[in-house]
Parts: sequence; C-alpha cells; structure tokens
Amino acid sequence: MARRSTQTLLAKLLLGTLLPTVVALGGLGFLAHEVARRTLEDELGRRLETAATAVALVVLPEQVRELRAGDEDSLTYANVTRKLALARDRFGVRRVAIVAADLTARGDTDGRWGLGAEAHSESVRKTCATLAVMVTRSTPTQSSETIVSRSAASACSH
Repeated sequence: MARRSTQTLLAKLLLGTLLPTVVALGGLGFLAHEVARRTLEDELGRRLETAATAVALVVLPEQVRELRAGDEDSLTYANVTRKLALARDRFGVRRVAIVAADLTARGDTDGRWGLGAEAHSESVRKTCATLAVMVTRSTPTQSSETIVSRSAASACSH
C-alpha cells in the first residue's frame, strides 16, 4: 500500500512539474516563432517596397502612358522592359511588372502579362493609382509576396 501511495505521489509530482514546464516552453516557442515571422515579413516588405519605389523612379510615367497593346516593337517598350530587367537583377526579385491605373499591364519581366493585357493580381486590383509598380519575390515557403508602390500623389486604396 505504501508503494502504491509513493507511485501515485511521484506521478502527481511529475505531472505537476512537467505539465506546466511543457506548456510554458510551448507557449514561449510559439511567441518566439511569431516574433521572428513578423520581423522577417517586415524586412521583406521594406526590401520589396524599396525595389518597387526604385522602379517607379526609373521608369517615366510618360513612357508608361504611351505604351499600348501592339507597341511591343517600339523603342519605348524596349527601353521600359530593359529597365525592368535591370531592376529585377539589381534587387534580386523574381518578377517586376508595371500596371497602369486601368489595370492593364505596361511591362512584365516574366512575360505573363502581355502589353495591354488585364492584370490579374489581387493586390493590383486593390490599389488605384496612376502608375503602380509590382514586384514579386519568393519567400522561404515558396509562396510569393506582392507589393505595390504608388508613384503618383493621386493614388488611393479601396
């Protein structure tokens, strides 16, 4: 009987010390993961915003306004796509695209959107701007994050 009482007491002591320890360590681990995730997302956002802003400064709004479907052979389009490719390589992003206020593509380093094609990106649709530059970068989880930099003062969000 004393042996069983000792085993029960030992089990209660172990449970009383191990359970709070495991719960506390699990909670701290979760909080550390969330802080690290938020920090990485903030840094990625800053880097993408820098890339998008740089592209918006390099490509002139007049160039973007002049581009229409069928202008793929023009010097303006060649100049814009060259600048986009340079920005993509310089900032180490996967894709750079320019989207006008009417949500038509005006340049894309990936070639997914032809000149004048409707841009099918939720983050572009949520942004109303005279000129939006979209930069996409792969994240460590292989998903992609998109940031839109508005280069005109008349930009608005829905």
